Amino acid sequence: MSMTDGPTPLRTAAAEQAAEDREASSKAPGKSDLRQRGKRKPGSFSDRWHALSRQQQWAFLVIVVVLAYLLPLLNPPIITTEPGNNFALACFDMARFALSP
Repeated sequence: MSMTDGPTPLRTAAAEQAAEDREASSKAPGKSDLRQRGKRKPGSFSDRWHALSRQQQWAFLVIVVVLAYLLPLLNPPIITTEPGNNFALACFDMARFALSP
């Protein structure tokens, strides 16, 4: 029985088959509605991400995490806190506030 049709006064085999066909043609679980309708640009980040193997995805994640941990030591000039604050302590305070209940 279809949840999208609403109440039907008389159910026939053809009506049930049509309802099942409509449900089957809708988007599959875990699939984007934009991908099926073709509204998303080809070559977007998610397409490139899904094209990578699982090992490449993990390697990218490890590099991002290592760079995040090295930020206090690298002290990039765009987000530096040198004159007044210690960057490592600022990161610790941000993590403490983010993880506190």
